[in-house]
Amino acid sequence: MAQIDTDDRIRGERMKEEPLHKHTARQQQNRHQHRRALFDEVIRLNGMGWSQLAIKREFGVDLKTIRKWVKDNQPGTWERKIFPENPADAYADYVCRRWLEGCRNATRLYREVCDRCYSESVKTFRQWVKVRLRDGVPAPAVSRASRKSSWRTPSSRQTVRLLTAEIDTFPPSEPL
Repeated sequence: MAQIDTDDRIRGERMKEEPLHKHTARQQQNRHQHRRALFDEVIRLNGMGWSQLAIKREFGVDLKTIRKWVKDNQPGTWERKIFPENPADAYADYVCRRWLEGCRNATRLYREVCDRCYSESVKTFRQWVKVRLRDGVPAPAVSRASRKSSWRTPSSRQTVRLLTAEIDTFPPSEPL
């Protein structure tokens, strides 16, 4: 009897999950249909002799997107590009540790990894770092001491004025 109740509960949970998944898939399909309709309209207007700038102004689509659509004669893919395995993957732990320590300079990281026998190009390494960071390596919290000050350092003339003037002579809007 307990087994039947468990099976029914599991089936019920699956039934609750399915509409959510179907709803998400339907939203994605609607977005794709909208994008496809926009692509068809861009191609039609381009065929009628409209300039790409006029099409951009009409629909608010990025000019690079319009150029690519007209050149390729297709709206492009919606899947994210999957990159092949990179030799930098062997140094992922080191790079992530350095990133969390606050090193944001890809060239510096590249040089440090090259000292550890990495042999690919800097461009390949930078692309790898970009993809790795985009995929969720969190940025460290910046400490208050390391941030630049929000106010400009006063000049020597302003400093003398601040030190020698009476407090009553400052306008109320001027910070002390």
